Amino acid sequence: MIQRKLLIALSIGILAGMVDVLPGVIQGVNSRITLAGFTFWVGVAFVVAYVSLPLKAWLKGLVVAMVLSIPGVMLISIVDARSVVPMLIITAILGPVIGYLTGRLCRDKTT
Repeated sequence: MIQRKLLIALSIGILAGMVDVLPGVIQGVNSRITLAGFTFWVGVAFVVAYVSLPLKAWLKGLVVAMVLSIPGVMLISIVDARSVVPMLIITAILGPVIGYLTGRLCRDKTT
């Protein structure tokens, strides 16, 4: 059912977004940066749940997250180049987690 898949994907994205932005919130990072990071993960989970790639679920999550992170990494490198490596590391961790979870929880029951 489409609604179930969407709800699960958005829930996974919300959880991943919370994991990503919580340290920034504690440190007092700018609210717009925090919101951008949060919405990034919601979007990643949505795309991972609905895109069809001939990859294992965790690898699909990694690839999609890395590709979608490119614009943000490029922009943040202008403002704070030291943040690029941590961004890539968290993307390399959360992307596969999102892929795995959406692969397990968002399976179509008809196939």
